[in-house]
Amino acid sequence: MTQQKHRAIARMVVVALTLSVCAASCSSIQSDVRYDAPQGTTPDELLTIERSLVSQRIEPDMAALSQTRTRLASLLANPGSDPVFQARVLALQADAALLAGEAGLAARTADKALSIYPGEELAA
Repeated sequence: MTQQKHRAIARMVVVALTLSVCAASCSSIQSDVRYDAPQGTTPDELLTIERSLVSQRIEPDMAALSQTRTRLASLLANPGSDPVFQARVLALQADAALLAGEAGLAARTADKALSIYPGEELAA
């Protein structure tokens, strides 16, 4: 073979290797993970619930606490697929249980929140 043919073959090998490396790197890209929040919830709803619990710490209101706990229970009945959302609802439920004087339930619920999402600061 001539030197020109060797160079052409070498170029083809380099191109083939480059393409195979590029193709292999694309296969390692992770696809997007999508989470859905439960039907009928808004992003600000948990913030509203959290504010309500803070207000109830300052000025106890058993009727408002009962409504808050009912809403949290309904959110947990259909939690969606987002573990951060689930953990936050559980942490808020633990806080509400603590306000109601149910320390044992509060501890168990906070532990469950942390098991779902260890970064949940309300349950820590």
